[in-house]
Amino acid sequence: MRIRICEHLHRPSLRYYDNVKTRALMSTITNDVATFQRFGSSSTLDIVVDLITIVFMVELMFWLDWDFALIAVGFTPFLVVFLFISGKR
Repeated sequence: MRIRICEHLHRPSLRYYDNVKTRALMSTITNDVATFQRFGSSSTLDIVVDLITIVFMVELMFWLDWDFALIAVGFTPFLVVFLFISGKR
């Protein structure tokens, strides 16, 4: 990723770099790459673990009480839509 960013930085003309602060550009590049690396390593693993947990919990719900689990799973899409709409506000 850093190599691709370096290659991209060679494309603009020298006038572009006259108008851009070097410190701000370098800070942005360093921070963005670090953020991307953290997301790729920790967030991806967290998402996988959360999805596996949800699958096992739904299976457990159906095993314990299938009719209540069916109601809960049927209600879930409405809850997701509500949270999505209220989250935008």
